[in-house]
Amino acid sequence: MLIYKYLPREIVPESFEELTFEEFYDLYAQADCARELIIDEIRAGVAQGIADNFTDE
Repeated sequence: MLIYKYLPREIVPESFEELTFEEFYDLYAQADCARELIIDEIRAGVAQGIADNFTDE
């Protein structure tokens, strides 16, 4: 599920049955890194939004 959600469809294989464990783990690691980047971007956006709304101007 993580792989389908966070990786582009072009690099996701049609069938996982033909992958070796190493290939599957590499895809999973890429998806996990993409997930972390998205979470970091959301955190930064929320922090910036809070800072913009609560400044002393």
